[in-house]
Amino acid sequence: MGIPTIEQEKVFEDFYRWKNTQEPGLGLGLGLVRRMQKALSLTMQLNSTPHKGSCFSITVPLAKQQTVLPTESEIQTYEEKSNQPTCSIWCIDDDKNNLDAMQTLMNQWHCDVRCYSDTFSCLSSQGVPDLLLVDYQLGEHKNGLDLISTLRKRTSLSIPAVLLTAVQDEELILLCKELDIVYMQKPAKPARLRALIRSLEKKS
Repeated sequence: MGIPTIEQEKVFEDFYRWKNTQEPGLGLGLGLVRRMQKALSLTMQLNSTPHKGSCFSITVPLAKQQTVLPTESEIQTYEEKSNQPTCSIWCIDDDKNNLDAMQTLMNQWHCDVRCYSDTFSCLSSQGVPDLLLVDYQLGEHKNGLDLISTLRKRTSLSIPAVLLTAVQDEELILLCKELDIVYMQKPAKPARLRALIRSLEKKS
């Protein structure tokens, strides 16, 4: 209890423990405090009397101005903006379970998502998406590459597109690269999809 004057500066060194202490530890706590105190340009004092006790204190200056809390209307406006769709995405897959999973994920990211289970319903839809997420094998001898090509020609725009497939074929990967289509193996990794969507949001 209490630290002698000769030991008081040493206790701030890493891994230093005064031999008379019975407290468990590695001797790192006060070293961390000293580094934080210096990084924040604060004043620290140690007052200690052997056989009585010690007092560590840090002086923090008063803030120059008070923090102004947002009003309820400002919070509501921010929440409304946060919940607005950030990206328009069309998902095309002949498997309903895949579509449901993709829609749930896109909704969590506040995307305006449309889901289609066949090429006909997709081609019958109006508008231009910011991104196409298309399954490769769509059934009825249809494939995702042809659908992407058709949508691009119809809009005269090179719509960003991702081909989702379980097919691991080098020729298919090269073809996607030539057509400026992102090849993504199923199951799609959410982190990679999120990064792609964010890049589109920055461009818009």
